[in-house]
Amino acid sequence: MRLPAVNNQLMLVFSVNFVILSIGMGLFPVLPLYATDLGASTTLVGIYLGLTYASITFGTLVFGWLAARIPHRRILAGAGLAGMVALILMGQVTNVWHLILLTGIVWFAGGIGLSLGNVLTGMLANKTHRGKSFSLMSLSMPLGSLAGGAVVSQIVAWKGYPLMFVVLGASWLIIPLAAWKLEDCTLAGKRLAGNDSDRLSPMSSAFYAFALVTLLSTVATNIGRLGISLAMHSLEFSASDVASTATFSGLVSVPVVVLVGPISDRLPRRHVLAFTYGLVVCGALTLVVATQLWHFWLAATLLLVGRVVNSALGAALVTDFLRPEELIRGLSRLNTVGWSGGVATFTAGGILFGRIGAAPVFVAAAVCAAVAAVQLEWVGRTFVPQELVRNAVDDIKRITQTRLPVRADRKTKS
Repeated sequence: MRLPAVNNQLMLVFSVNFVILSIGMGLFPVLPLYATDLGASTTLVGIYLGLTYASITFGTLVFGWLAARIPHRRILAGAGLAGMVALILMGQVTNVWHLILLTGIVWFAGGIGLSLGNVLTGMLANKTHRGKSFSLMSLSMPLGSLAGGAVVSQIVAWKGYPLMFVVLGASWLIIPLAAWKLEDCTLAGKRLAGNDSDRLSPMSSAFYAFALVTLLSTVATNIGRLGISLAMHSLEFSASDVASTATFSGLVSVPVVVLVGPISDRLPRRHVLAFTYGLVVCGALTLVVATQLWHFWLAATLLLVGRVVNSALGAALVTDFLRPEELIRGLSRLNTVGWSGGVATFTAGGILFGRIGAAPVFVAAAVCAAVAAVQLEWVGRTFVPQELVRNAVDDIKRITQTRLPVRADRKTKS
């Protein structure tokens, strides 16, 4: 496929990602408030958000099966139409369980669309610029957070939830329109361009080790995201203030995401990724002491940067690992790990926030991110502890066995 055609396809994928993430990121901070207004307790809010992530996890799993059998633009068109109807109906519910059902449909459709975007980006991106391609595609997350947060906060403050959901449903129409312009083919048998050497099977220990890293980092960021909404609600911030965290974090995250992809093409991706896990640690610890709006803006920004970079560079790193014929299965599994982590996190998080308080839960999130950063440095490496000890011993030997040069005048005097 020629470069202009490739860029055209990637722009369509970007537009799909942007719509899904702008709606999801804009809605997420206010969904707990909306559910609470419908009578949901803190525990039920956690279960609600956990079930939405179960839906998006199921969407990623279903996509991996459908993509090998049905042209992907037809899959995307169906997901777009279903999500559009469900979004409009969400503004008309009077029962929290109806809200849970409709939100599940939207998140299921979103999981299909985002999985399609990841796979197509991996297939179309040039190997030497893979990190840049994935990071530019991941710009849809902070830009979506910025746009979605602004739209949601303004419309909720102006006319309330029903009109907001109608506007979001109309925006979702972009997805089936983009599907109509995509190349009409299946992903079955597609291969990734580039060198096939030094690739690991997704069944290898390195793949599963990185899946564990992804799970830990996802748990940390999701606890922080849930905690922002619940903590701000307990401090009696308005729905508009809560939604503004998505707007601010999206605005600040954009330049970071633009830079991190090219950097990861020049430096080891794992080191760049580990650094962003450190930002997640800082974001979670910020929430321990957060009481003012700017505290929550800062925490949301650190968490969003960590989440976006984890999504972009994680996919790029695993694409480096995978064999071409394993790309769909491997990336689908990685996406499933990330989304399934949200199921357990939100369900357990809602219970823990209600029973032991916010501060211990935020500290636990920081610990998860720190462990993920350490674990990432060991992925795909064998006998690293022994190598470190051996290198240290060699260095000590070189130092102790080095002889200082003897000056000629001293030899003469002796």
